[in-house]
Amino acid sequence: MAASVWTSIVLWALLRMYRGYAWETTVFSSEGQKVTLPCHRTSTNCSSTTWNHNRDRTIQIVGYGMVRENLSGNITKRLTVEPNCSLTILNVTPADAGRYNCRVYNDLKNHDDSLIHLTVLSITSSQLKPETLNCSLHTYEICTKHIQNDMNLIWLKGDGSDLKQDTRYNITQSRCHSTLTGTLDQSDHNGKWTCQLTVDGKLESSASYITSLSESGTAIGLPIRLAVFFFILALPLIIGAVIYTRKRTQPIRDQVSSGTELHEYVNTNNKP
Repeated sequence: MAASVWTSIVLWALLRMYRGYAWETTVFSSEGQKVTLPCHRTSTNCSSTTWNHNRDRTIQIVGYGMVRENLSGNITKRLTVEPNCSLTILNVTPADAGRYNCRVYNDLKNHDDSLIHLTVLSITSSQLKPETLNCSLHTYEICTKHIQNDMNLIWLKGDGSDLKQDTRYNITQSRCHSTLTGTLDQSDHNGKWTCQLTVDGKLESSASYITSLSESGTAIGLPIRLAVFFFILALPLIIGAVIYTRKRTQPIRDQVSSGTELHEYVNTNNKP
């Protein structure tokens, strides 16, 4: 028994020496946000730090404490290594989701490893009728495999009301994806729609989408309908004004015509 305990201790020490200490966490974010991924380390020197990103394949994005140049997707300009070796990502995109590994070498054989799972919540819109909004949680591999806890995607309107209670909208949902469909009306112009991610009842991230007037399809139709409405209201007045104007100008025309004929008659009789 004692021998097995000592064997376990020795194996742990060897793993600690050659493989480093694995520290794991999950960071929740939304598309367009600024996010900082922590790096757990014992060394204060970040010049030996490497960061790897793994989603479909593993890519080294930081080497020897410096962000690598010419990374695909113009990601180089969005990355910053902080003084504490953590990694800041500006304007997060769904493509940034995945697993990140921070490794800090303390010496040639000893290093500290940090494993960070970055999730990104995003909303996209389709131009189909009725209007459709898609809320998706992007993670490493499948989010159902990565997040084992009780997870929910909730749709809220701009006033904070739960859209599940509104009969104008239909919500279809899986664990990692939720679709909101409905027909917009004038009250929805510039409306704000929010998708919230909760894990074990705790709000972890949220993404919002604002419907523009052109997308609602009523921005152009509304002014036209108003113009037609007011034109129909004013049409009787316009017709009345035309008739009244003609009646007033008709006597003047008759007088002018009679005066001209009389003048010609007098001139004719006065001729020798």
